[in-house]
Amino acid sequence: MAVGTDPGTPDGVAQESESTVGPNEVPVSGVEPRIADDRSAVREASALGVGRAVAGMSFTQSAVLAVNFVITLVTAWALGASGRGVLTMATLGPALTSSLGVLGMAQSIAFYAASPSTDDGDVYAWTWISAAVLGAGWLALWLVLAPIASRTILQGVNATLLRIAALCIPADIAARLAASYSLGKGAVRVYNRVDLVTIVSRLAALVVALNILGQGVGGAVGAGVVASFVGATIAVAGMISVGHDSTARPTRMTLRGLVAYGRRVWVGSLAQQLNFRLDYFLVNYFAGTGAVGVYSVATRLAEVMLIVPRSLAKVWFVRVAQSGGEGVRGGRSRTTAMFRGILVSALLAAPLAMTAVWVLVPLVFGPEFAPARVPFMLLLPGVIVLSSVSSIEASLSGSSRPGAVSAAAAVAALVTIVLDLVLVPSLGITGAAIVSSVSYLCYALVCVATWRRITEVDLRDLLPQGGDFRSVLAAGARLVAQERTSSRV
Repeated sequence: MAVGTDPGTPDGVAQESESTVGPNEVPVSGVEPRIADDRSAVREASALGVGRAVAGMSFTQSAVLAVNFVITLVTAWALGASGRGVLTMATLGPALTSSLGVLGMAQSIAFYAASPSTDDGDVYAWTWISAAVLGAGWLALWLVLAPIASRTILQGVNATLLRIAALCIPADIAARLAASYSLGKGAVRVYNRVDLVTIVSRLAALVVALNILGQGVGGAVGAGVVASFVGATIAVAGMISVGHDSTARPTRMTLRGLVAYGRRVWVGSLAQQLNFRLDYFLVNYFAGTGAVGVYSVATRLAEVMLIVPRSLAKVWFVRVAQSGGEGVRGGRSRTTAMFRGILVSALLAAPLAMTAVWVLVPLVFGPEFAPARVPFMLLLPGVIVLSSVSSIEASLSGSSRPGAVSAAAAVAALVTIVLDLVLVPSLGITGAAIVSSVSYLCYALVCVATWRRITEVDLRDLLPQGGDFRSVLAAGARLVAQERTSSRV
């Protein structure tokens, strides 16, 4: 399952209580009397700001995806399918370490930074400490274990290349945590800037390494390390610019809350990464790096369908957390409307995406990558379903229920492990794509079932209606107009 929603989501407990704050959950309201008085103002500001925030993030993610597409082309042309496969596997291990190595603290920091009951300076201080400790620790571990990984799960990639790729780990962890703090404080533009600058830096470094210096896969890996440190610099500068209470000091109480929330997030993140990345390891083992290179193009193209849902999930998560514990029920109608809107958007975009990929992949990437078309078609149904539940994920996690999403991730991970072991050895990348779509469907069904149990929403409210298609088109026009207005300001 190689395509994933990206926001440091979920994990945790299979069953959640009916109350917003369960016995093992982090309280998000009731700590200060002023919260109840400010709640209506927060809701009003949230309603006015969500559209613009989603528009800004969507346009940024579109730009990021466009640059990523160019990067995919550059590496495909310069390295071929086999070389791109080696590059994918060399960077996959450190990337997974950066994602899982934050131990759920990225979403935890965003949640606590957004919560009106939390001391800003306290969270700010723990962000610095977490970045330093986790970054140094995981880098040291990777430098030691690189030879073992090269002989086992990352066969075909030499240990030196893995050690070079591991240098990005402390920078990536610092960027994740710092950007999460900025996002939690509502600084969506700062968060967007980190993504955009990092990816543009990577493209520039890649062009220099591959096309000017002719350094091959090693140069491409080095370019990624350079881009990671540029992104970390921008993220840290952005976090500093957001501001905080400089008189506050890190307290054990806040650390316990961050760790408790992060622990539940991490379990689900682990399950999700099994969903999203296990197929790469198995394809590499059974079919080789050339197949990985082709499959990576298919998954990269499928990510186009996740631009708006990813943006919405990040923004809506923060808005729900800022509501001061209003809970899942309070945002039920908006979450339902978002679910239908995303589903309709994906259904409208799917025929265009299928046609474009089928016609353009051999022409743009070359005949060697033509086999990526079939996996893309098989991934598409699952991606459509996955994109639709992004608003539900954000609503659950933002209401201090990351365990609800974790249960869905755990179910999907089990499906992925069993089916990947059955289908990938015989069907290769085709089998991997089939498993991904089935796993996405299982994940979405569990998310919807859990959310329905909590909110008691009627399933018929989740089905697209005639007016939804008109609303989606009108909303798209409004978002474009908002972004143009924002850019002029």
